[in-house]
Amino acid sequence: MEYRIFLILLFNLFIMKKISFLLFLIVLGIQSVNSQVVFSESFTSGMPSNFVLVNNDGKTPASSVSYVNNAWVVRNESTSNSNKVAVSTSWYNPAGASDDWMITPQITVGNNNMLKWRARALDSSYPDGYQVLLSPTGDTALSSFNVTLFSTNAENSQWTTRGVSLVPYNGQTVRIAFRNNSNDKFLLQVDDIEVSVAPVYDAGITEIRNYRYYQQGSIVLAGTIKNYGLDTINSIDVHWTYDGNTVNTQSLTGLNVASYGIHNFNHSVPLAASGSNKYPIRMWTSNINGNADANPTNDTTAVFAIYSVSAKPAKKTLLEEATGAWCQFCPDGAVKLLQVLNSNPNVIGYAVHDYDAMSNDQTDSVNVYASGFPTGYIDRFKFLNLSGVDVSRTQWSIYASIRNNLAVPFGLSMTHSYDAWTRTVTVELTADSKINTNDRDYRFGIVVVQDSMSGTGQGWDQANFYNSQSGHPYYQAGNPIVGYQHRHVARWWPLGVWGANGSIPQMVTDGATYNQSYTFTLPQDYDENRISIVGLVQEFTNDLNERPVLNVISQKLDLTTTSISSSNSIQGLEIYPNPATNFTTISFNLPSKDVVNIQILDITGKTVYKESIEFYQGVQELDINTSNFSNGTYVVNITTSNNSLSKKLVINR
Repeated sequence: MEYRIFLILLFNLFIMKKISFLLFLIVLGIQSVNSQVVFSESFTSGMPSNFVLVNNDGKTPASSVSYVNNAWVVRNESTSNSNKVAVSTSWYNPAGASDDWMITPQITVGNNNMLKWRARALDSSYPDGYQVLLSPTGDTALSSFNVTLFSTNAENSQWTTRGVSLVPYNGQTVRIAFRNNSNDKFLLQVDDIEVSVAPVYDAGITEIRNYRYYQQGSIVLAGTIKNYGLDTINSIDVHWTYDGNTVNTQSLTGLNVASYGIHNFNHSVPLAASGSNKYPIRMWTSNINGNADANPTNDTTAVFAIYSVSAKPAKKTLLEEATGAWCQFCPDGAVKLLQVLNSNPNVIGYAVHDYDAMSNDQTDSVNVYASGFPTGYIDRFKFLNLSGVDVSRTQWSIYASIRNNLAVPFGLSMTHSYDAWTRTVTVELTADSKINTNDRDYRFGIVVVQDSMSGTGQGWDQANFYNSQSGHPYYQAGNPIVGYQHRHVARWWPLGVWGANGSIPQMVTDGATYNQSYTFTLPQDYDENRISIVGLVQEFTNDLNERPVLNVISQKLDLTTTSISSSNSIQGLEIYPNPATNFTTISFNLPSKDVVNIQILDITGKTVYKESIEFYQGVQELDINTSNFSNGTYVVNITTSNNSLSKKLVINR
């Protein structure tokens, strides 16, 4: 009996092993079918010797891109990324259309093969377009490339993976060409060219196209389907749930989604959001053209949490202009920033410099979003129809208005004071919550901004493409512009670029307020007369594209009065007459005998009067001869052993 039981157990174990092994073979088969690579090139060792390059336009690249000394060259992806990529330019001097070819060696196309590659245009304001062509005969003669596999007038500024089916060319030996045919744009990068076996039916949700926060009510859920397979998608089912029980399904028909194409959709079943709640949305696809998906592992994207807020707080939007003194298109970015600030009072803006006299490690961290210069970040927020966080300067006004109308979970207020004697700034930030959550990382942030900075030499003189562009504000301003006034320069994030960790508790309650006070010393090389303090409430995640600024406020540094009152502190600072002509009187109340330091600074920070006097307790008056003072604004600083006060003095004759 025991022997027979043993045999049965052994037989069951054998069957289980066979089933497990069979499942393993199936998975392995799917992986092997989907990973058979016929041809690949990632340019890690430079331009391959078996590639054919044809500079068919014969034009001379502009001086800034003169390193593109062939139709295509291999370069580092960026100054901070050593990944090698193929690069072509359409920026010539004189301007004209590019006709630069990069041709692969001969490739014998197999069964169910797909061509894939990655590409991006480096400047979203001057995006290069290109063609991908095929020679069915495998010749290198340009006339033989009579099949257009792919064409775009403007590639995305973020890396984008493209793909086209090569099924019609099964068994043929072909060549594939990448042709930059742009006119007076900038730089095009291509990488990771591959021909490999692909499944016939394969699709998935690449993105849930919703914002994070909404006012309570009916929310239309949206998403993006991507076709990873060889067959064009004509129909597909899309499902979503947030509780894992109720599944909402919509059948999409009448589609025409080619290989590696995408389709954006709005689901027919909305989310009914109420109160201040969290809704973890999961979305997935199935039933492609009535067939099973060959690779279910990519059918769904990660769960995306949507939060409803109880009310929409007052909001202002941050516009960060990415710029650099070396960047010859950046004067136009400065012009566009001022236009937005002047036309939209709900936008607060500053310039984040890159690799010049005003840049530092913190500005480098912010400019990680830049795909080219100039560009901008609107609340460091990734809009659904853009490939990255950065926004072209021609679209700043539009997207700032869109962002300002979206719901956010916090209102924001700020107060600050400044001790001109010690250059100490105290900032108090208060966030007013409209949400209940315990799983988000909200933080306070502060930015110190200085207006109208200038210097001389490299790092200060502004390169200027528009010197010869009639009608532009910087026409005939020089190239470079010597003595250029760099406006709204972000100099320092005292709490760090990503905000102060733990400054707002993880458990946030609707209706509650959260506040923090921060004190820092203004560096001596900062001109206090041109300083603004920008307060932020922001969000942090491990995903760079998910670190938005939620609300922002800005105040010019207040030089008029500063006090930290206590029973033992100097009080009641008065200056009269004010405005003054040839003399003025400084009055204050001293609670006890003390040495009082009096300092008067002009608008440049230069000390024009300084004196230390020991006074007894009580109201004190000190007459100051101002006959030698020039007309203008001054700051009077009164400091004792435990306190200081400041007030503005105006001389007007």
